Amino acid sequence: PSSAPKNFYSRRVLSMAAFNYSKWDNIELSDDESDCHPNIDKQSWFRMKHRARVEREAKEEKETEDLLKANKQDAERIDELTAKIAAEDDEGDREAFEEELKDLEKAVEKREARIAEMEKNKKWNVDNMCHVVEERTIVSKGKDKLTTSELPPELAAVQASKEATRASAAAAADKAVAGPVTERSQVMSYADFTEKWEDLLEQYSVLPNDEATQKLLMGKGDILLQEHAVSYLLLSCLEEEMNGNHAKMCRVARQSQVLSHINELGLSLRRPARDVVVPFFKRISESEHASNFADAVA
Repeated sequence: PSSAPKNFYSRRVLSMAAFNYSKWDNIELSDDESDCHPNIDKQSWFRMKHRARVEREAKEEKETEDLLKANKQDAERIDELTAKIAAEDDEGDREAFEEELKDLEKAVEKREARIAEMEKNKKWNVDNMCHVVEERTIVSKGKDKLTTSELPPELAAVQASKEATRASAAAAADKAVAGPVTERSQVMSYADFTEKWEDLLEQYSVLPNDEATQKLLMGKGDILLQEHAVSYLLLSCLEEEMNGNHAKMCRVARQSQVLSHINELGLSLRRPARDVVVPFFKRISESEHASNFADAVA
């Protein structure tokens, strides 16, 4: 009797020790704010991280499918060679078959090692950590026990009056909380902004010189000088650098700094940003200010 608990706990400990928890070391959070630069819109950063994760997972999935397909083809060839070796009488042909068999087995092992490595280093997230095994909805057919219709007429009238009073109070509270429409609530969200003006932002981001940039800002400054435009260009810089397009990243970064400097100049002069577009480009055309701007961009 005294040994039963000991054996139970021993089995329990061994069972827990045998389970590998290391897979949960690679949990990836798209809404992690720790690596978000303060000048970048958080929601934009989260969306970019999510898109990068989806693209990476698609690439890994494609590589895994290709490896499994190649292994399947080699496995069929291995079975064929095994049968030929068993039936072959000629020593030279048998050695050739065996040599090919060894090469195929090494190739299969190498692919399997690659698949195991990807699975071991796989990043876990909300989309692939769990999956629904069974899903169902149960709708109760029973009646509510305390409905107004089942009350006596006098109590039903009182109950209806109370419900109407509560509904009116709730509506008034909602209206009071909502308040008037603020300027902030009228501002277009980042997602709507980028969806509507993405072509213009891409056009601006790769303009070749200051003359073309000034011309476009004079015509579309009401759009390009918004905060969302700066956030979009900063995220574009990160994406281009991660994709290895360093030269394009530098160009987009300069275009982003143009917007930031114009906005800052407008604030310092207490003028709308569009009013200082021409003064800004006139200033950076001078050697001293051009050098300072170049240092800021670098």
